[in-house]
Amino acid sequence: MPDEANQQQVFHLYDDYCHGRIERREFFSRCAATEGFLALAPDGLVPVGGYPGNDDDGRSLQIHYAENDNWVNGTRQDYEAGLQASGLPFEMHTYPGTGHGLHNNSTPRYVEAASDLAWQRTMAWFHRYL
Repeated sequence: MPDEANQQQVFHLYDDYCHGRIERREFFSRCAATEGFLALAPDGLVPVGGYPGNDDDGRSLQIHYAENDNWVNGTRQDYEAGLQASGLPFEMHTYPGTGHGLHNNSTPRYVEAASDLAWQRTMAWFHRYL
């Protein structure tokens, strides 16, 4: 889990994202940076000649679900079937008793234990696959 200063920085980034001041790639890249990761979107490297990766190599996906989010969860079974068929590594986590935005500590939906666990799992996934 990020320390208190990083938590505050992530909160401000989330607020910027929710209010349209930054887009999702910038939000996530900056949050990952609080844990020591350097994130560059491939399209951000086009002016310097593209990027050295192959989009078909090394892909993996980790997904976090709130238990009580019918709109998002309504596509879960089909999505999981597609991921299984792809053969790519993936994880899906559901956080019991939570609703959409469980990590947003500026709303009553915030569940600190679930948010912390999701963050720990995400950073462990990054360390494993990035």
